[in-house]
Amino acid sequence: QLLSQLSIGKNLAVYWPDDDRYYPGIVTAHQQGHVYTIYYDDGEEEDVDLATEKFHILGSDKTTRVAVATSELVAAVSELQTTLEELRQNDDLNSVQQMMSILRNLGKRTDITY
Repeated sequence: QLLSQLSIGKNLAVYWPDDDRYYPGIVTAHQQGHVYTIYYDDGEEEDVDLATEKFHILGSDKTTRVAVATSELVAAVSELQTTLEELRQNDDLNSVQQMMSILRNLGKRTDITY
């Protein structure tokens, strides 16, 4: 069971249903029961009852961390594409051009074509 593998310093990714994605972080403290303090890579910190949350334990190797970062990048690109489509529907040409420029630059860095 995943809960038995948790300890201070363990890398994990906790699922946030409102965002429909996993956020990586590290266990910094064990409170009591299954409540742990998680320090997320984005700087947020919270106490989480991991018995009631979806989470994955991450390896400490770079491959695992890169996989999580890639997943976050894909989610961000998807969000940008949705925003771009909304701008197109509202005929906001200047904003569409700005968004296309952002997507093209992102694509150059990630081998994604737009």
